[in-house]
Amino acid sequence: MTATRGPHRPLRLEARSFSCGEEKRGAERQLHSSHICVILSYMKLIAQVKLLPDDEQQAYLLQTLEQANALCNWLSEQAWELQKFRRFDLQAACYYAARERSGLSAQMVIRCIAKVADAYTLDKRTQRSFK
Repeated sequence: MTATRGPHRPLRLEARSFSCGEEKRGAERQLHSSHICVILSYMKLIAQVKLLPDDEQQAYLLQTLEQANALCNWLSEQAWELQKFRRFDLQAACYYAARERSGLSAQMVIRCIAKVADAYTLDKRTQRSFK
């Protein structure tokens, strides 16, 4: 895609596509530079990464996951006793106690509340447990 612009003229984008080794000229569109900024602000960059922790880091990650699952089990018990299965209801009832009880970060507690609420979305007749 090439862009050209003259004084007091909108930016002209020319899209080129390639097919079977031949260059074909695509359609031309006119966009103002402000439109390009808006378009670029909605683009996402997704990267797939693999964690390669050393032994100490792996132990911390495993401990964090065990704490999070223990918190999810406690939240599930609270949701079952209080009959509050929606995310915001469960958060209002248990957030501060969960923070004190677990010692996890606010983001982890919120994610655990969402995980428990999501587990009760389809069926509220059986209590859930997390491993």
